[in-house]
Amino acid sequence: GNLRKTGDMATGQIGFHKKGEVRSTVIHARSNEIVNRLNKTKTEAHNNPRELADLSRELREHCMHGSLEHAQTCLKRGADVNVSDEDGSTPLHYAALLGSMPLATLLADRGADRSLKDGDGNTALHMCMELQNEAVAKVLIRRGSDVAMKNGNGDTPLDIAMSSGKIRDDEL
Repeated sequence: GNLRKTGDMATGQIGFHKKGEVRSTVIHARSNEIVNRLNKTKTEAHNNPRELADLSRELREHCMHGSLEHAQTCLKRGADVNVSDEDGSTPLHYAALLGSMPLATLLADRGADRSLKDGDGNTALHMCMELQNEAVAKVLIRRGSDVAMKNGNGDTPLDIAMSSGKIRDDEL
């Protein structure tokens, strides 16, 4: 073989006996679709709890303002998708409140717990029904939100939709 290893070389270092026989290949771009997808969803690991808490707070604040790009960045950096504020509202609650389908989709796809309730016992789906935000409600229902979960008033998302006139009994 053409590989050469001498005692004065560092661990993992190799050389070649005949450099003219060495073939090299330059890869300009990754063409592997699976690797590209993994790189898009790669998150950083955080060992510092304070850093993670700050990043998660940033995520919540970006969701309060509907900033999809900043939310994506926070999630890639390892923010907790289910972080809640003092009222129990999570980033998904804010996406529902704003009616942001892209933000709700991002958070749900990144593992946001759709069963978490705010201080009034409302899930993000309850908020969608209250605000008559059909697009975000569909995103949440398609990703497994419980339409029978009761809020602090004992109402389900379906009860709220029916009381607003959005859905009638004869449609069920």
